[in-house]
Amino acid sequence: MVVRYQTKVMVNLITQNLVTLVSKIFSSGVFYKKTLSKIISLTIDDVGDTGTIQILDAIDRFNHNLLKDRDRIRATFFVISDKLRDSLILDEILKRGHEIGNHGEQDHFHVVLSPNKFATEIERTHQILSSNRIKHKIKWFRPGRALYNKSMLQSLKELTGYYDRFALASMLPLDTLPIIKNPSFTLKYVSKFIFPGSILLLHGGDTERTANTVAVLDKLLPQLREKEYQVVTLSELWESN
Repeated sequence: MVVRYQTKVMVNLITQNLVTLVSKIFSSGVFYKKTLSKIISLTIDDVGDTGTIQILDAIDRFNHNLLKDRDRIRATFFVISDKLRDSLILDEILKRGHEIGNHGEQDHFHVVLSPNKFATEIERTHQILSSNRIKHKIKWFRPGRALYNKSMLQSLKELTGYYDRFALASMLPLDTLPIIKNPSFTLKYVSKFIFPGSILLLHGGDTERTANTVAVLDKLLPQLREKEYQVVTLSELWESN
């Protein structure tokens, strides 16, 4: 039992060191927050109308019996605007205490777009996600497949209120790959990236991915609580001491 625990600690330390190295090479992306506090960010990608309520409900099930507000799970939902029929789900995300992020109009490689097309896409998505009715400040953009270039960075810097870095993660997500897309594998994989300041990434957007994420959250959230981690939005993590 002790050996197993020590092995897990060593694996997490190795992944933390790798993430630190990558973040130094790609300094325009946010891969983690340097901190000694047991605080991490939970992010959900490819969000739209389909399945998002189930993910919100999974988080609410865990939050239901927590007495302290600081212990409640808060996540950042990166929305793809073409997956929205209306903005009601955006209201629901915010009402339940979470954050909305910009993930573009489509689930594609933003890095292959021309500078003008990319700038137009993120601006149009921003307008949808931050309408006057919603009154929510969007602070993050996450590029498709975590790839970006200098012209994309320049467009990002021109968006009012956004951080001038791309929202990435401490892990390469594998929960969209058909062969290994199952809750058991995803849970084991994600668990290797739990360390102070890490940014976890799971997916919504369709029925199958949502079911996988819900099953993972039902087991992952109690584990994080047992390890005394505070799980917050990406903005809360980035702005923490």
